[in-house]
Amino acid sequence: MSRISKILVISFALLSPVLAQAEDSATTPSPIPQVSEGWRFEVTPYLWSPSINSSLFFNDQYINTSKLSSGDVLSNLKSEGMISAEAHYGNWGVMGDLVSATLQETQNIKIELT
Repeated sequence: MSRISKILVISFALLSPVLAQAEDSATTPSPIPQVSEGWRFEVTPYLWSPSINSSLFFNDQYINTSKLSSGDVLSNLKSEGMISAEAHYGNWGVMGDLVSATLQETQNIKIELT
């Protein structure tokens, strides 16, 4: 197969879904999609990388400030899970978003009693 033939075959393979979608759009005059009467599901796992900034006060007195970058948070991450899910039936639907993260850092503190 010549190089030009390969380019034409690849171009057609890449453009055929676009052409089929354009053909479907031409037969459907409404821009609003039709609602399916069957069940539809969507599950999306995702990632999130926050930073943490906090200040500690006790009895209206400033004690300390903590600043953790995204890298610090990820290095102290013990377990995490994030997922979003949707289910639709006709015009009705339900959606849920679950986020769970456990941070753990272990330090030794020396306390001197006098």
